[in-house]
Amino acid sequence: MQICRHRKSLVALCAALVMCFAAPSARATLQPPPPDGPLPKFAAHDPKSIQTYSYVLWARILDTVIESDDKGNSGINYGGLGVTGRNALESFVSELTSVPVSTLNRNEQLAYWLNLYNAASLRLMIDQFSNPVASGQDFAGRNPYATDRFNVKRIYTGRENPWTVRNLTVEGVTLSLNDIEHRILYAQWPDEPVAYGLTCPLRGCPTPSRQPFQGGLVHEQLRDAARRFIADDDNVAIKGDTVKVSEIYKQSVFGGEGKVPDHLRQYADDARKQQLAAVTRVAGYVFDWKLAGKQPPASTRMPQGQMNRGAGAGGQIQE
Repeated sequence: MQICRHRKSLVALCAALVMCFAAPSARATLQPPPPDGPLPKFAAHDPKSIQTYSYVLWARILDTVIESDDKGNSGINYGGLGVTGRNALESFVSELTSVPVSTLNRNEQLAYWLNLYNAASLRLMIDQFSNPVASGQDFAGRNPYATDRFNVKRIYTGRENPWTVRNLTVEGVTLSLNDIEHRILYAQWPDEPVAYGLTCPLRGCPTPSRQPFQGGLVHEQLRDAARRFIADDDNVAIKGDTVKVSEIYKQSVFGGEGKVPDHLRQYADDARKQQLAAVTRVAGYVFDWKLAGKQPPASTRMPQGQMNRGAGAGGQIQE
């Protein structure tokens, strides 16, 4: 059954983690989950459903904006999408929100929410960068956490954090990015390493992938993202029987500080597991606030960018 139509125009980030951070202190801390609890409406699913979504347009967007640094970590070229691509990203997010997600099976739903979160997060970041006057953000200022880069920190620690704005409507429910992260993904899939699939515009977060999440592959894709994150010494630095970890591990979804070493061993690759074998406790936390990817252009007007091929169908629900 095809439910997605061609749109005229053809991203965030992403990200898990888009991880969100709360208000200012000498050092920003992780933003707590929304005060509202899980959304039981989105527990509904069809275990017999064989519908799949192709994410064709999302794959094209990701291929356009994802670039790798000299360590092989992925980042986003925020200036690379251009006006045409930004319009197509809007079309893709709109198409996803029209999907009757309750008719999908659980694996397809997990992939759906991860892709929606990452696409909406990318849209948010591009809009913040491309129109700093309207957004009220001083991206031309120096970021104390990243010299000569745009002030990403102010997005997370400002009084009106855009990740808390409810501007996505799915099956009649208006949602924020924080709602999707905490009230749907963490609530419905507590035993999956979901945080590693949520992209974020900062280097301290899990890195984005060029490949959309797919229902038939989503569990392995999440585990692969976890392995890559844990293998990076910038995120998990081992010293004797202690480990210094990214601040994303302060989130309750990881079970508390005492459970972090076991979590790391559970999802690490074999080589990293051996290195983690003697670790008994967390010795401290780190977080890299620098922008994960290329700095946007100085002009507030978005360039035409690389994606000038127009838009295709965002995807198809098929049986």
